[in-house]
Amino acid sequence: MQKPLVSIIIPCYNTAQYLDECLQSVVNQTYSNWEAIIVNDGSTDHTSQIARVWVDKDKRFQYFEKENGGLANTRIFGIEKSEGKYIFPLDSDDFIDSTFVKKAIDILEKDNSIEVVYSQVMNFGEKNGLFELEKYSLEYLLLKNCIVASAFFRRETYDKVGGYCKDLKFLEDWDLWISILKNGGNVYKIEEPLFFYRVRESGSLINNLFEDLELYKQHHDIIFKRHSDAFIKYIGNPFLIERERIQLLNYKQKIQSSFFYRNYQRLKKVFKK
Repeated sequence: MQKPLVSIIIPCYNTAQYLDECLQSVVNQTYSNWEAIIVNDGSTDHTSQIARVWVDKDKRFQYFEKENGGLANTRIFGIEKSEGKYIFPLDSDDFIDSTFVKKAIDILEKDNSIEVVYSQVMNFGEKNGLFELEKYSLEYLLLKNCIVASAFFRRETYDKVGGYCKDLKFLEDWDLWISILKNGGNVYKIEEPLFFYRVRESGSLINNLFEDLELYKQHHDIIFKRHSDAFIKYIGNPFLIERERIQLLNYKQKIQSSFFYRNYQRLKKVFKK
């Protein structure tokens, strides 16, 4: 009996130096019926050359190029090009254990009530060790994302809820988990660290942290409005959400008044020259 096809969606943006390690971890999977959709989101490095080598070596890889549109947009693009029963987003600077796909699909195939499968996370790179995820509950998820973006989910459910929100440039995974889980469905966490997350202090989210705090608040508002029924039903107190936003703004003010932030702004001006 043919095992179900798994679509691994791999967005790439200037991560050529890490791409081989990521794609090798896909090839190493003990589960063989997969397709990997590599999407180059307007990279200016040699991502294209590396990706094409892998496509030539293994026809399960597919490669696409598009104008830069951000991570959420690129994931949507990749999923639209894929055909698998199950979907797994994997960033191009991370990698996975050789048994991850098999273990996740076995769980999903045995229990139709399970909508999302993820694993314990191991940090590596500039910071090493287990990343302690909070225990999942829908109530906690509504206050703060507690499921990593690299998790397995069903295409049927993804399509049913409308997929990733196209209005979000980030936090799209949090929004998707709420969409999938707010009306029922279970989550399964594999307690082994099968997903390896690269910590890069020079990563895009860190670089844009200070500028993105206001954008983060705007995205948080979008998510609250999209799922206000669930927030009110399960949390019961919308003031908790407002408190989160106030804390975020207070945090922004503390950062902007800090010595580090002032020097960061000066350095930015120097390098722009």
